[in-house]
Amino acid sequence: MPIIRNTEYENQMINPKTNQRIRRICKILFVIYLFVLAYGLFFNEIRASMAAAGELHYNLVPFLEIRRYLTNTDILGLRNVVMNVFGNMAMFLPFGFLLPTLFPRVRSMGKTILAGLLFSLLIEVLQMTSRLGCFDVDDLIHNTLGVLIGYGINRLAAWRIEKRRL
Repeated sequence: MPIIRNTEYENQMINPKTNQRIRRICKILFVIYLFVLAYGLFFNEIRASMAAAGELHYNLVPFLEIRRYLTNTDILGLRNVVMNVFGNMAMFLPFGFLLPTLFPRVRSMGKTILAGLLFSLLIEVLQMTSRLGCFDVDDLIHNTLGVLIGYGINRLAAWRIEKRRL
């Protein structure tokens, strides 16, 4: 027999003070995360040198860069391949983890993933138009996977907390 969940009831089960404290900590972490992300994507020295070149770069072919990195690992180096493939995912884990905690309206997996995809799209467009990076559809794929993994960790943590209370 499936268990029917009442999220309003579950939210009431958490001590209101504890719930408020968790949300406050998540807000602070989310703001710090956004600043670190903005710095890494727009304001570091490598990005500044790309802007100086003034060229517009973009990739609209899904998996093209992923394939290029994987087939040229010996030339690009394993570190660069891992940073490109898994770095983008790791950068968006906090987004997928923190967003559902901070915004109850975005608590469903679909809404969290859509918000992450749109946020990633905004970043890619800003990078391309500012010439501080390039628009890469593969980055959208990696970033969205990172949001999904972060969301999964969030749900796992919520499940563990709920299990301990019972």
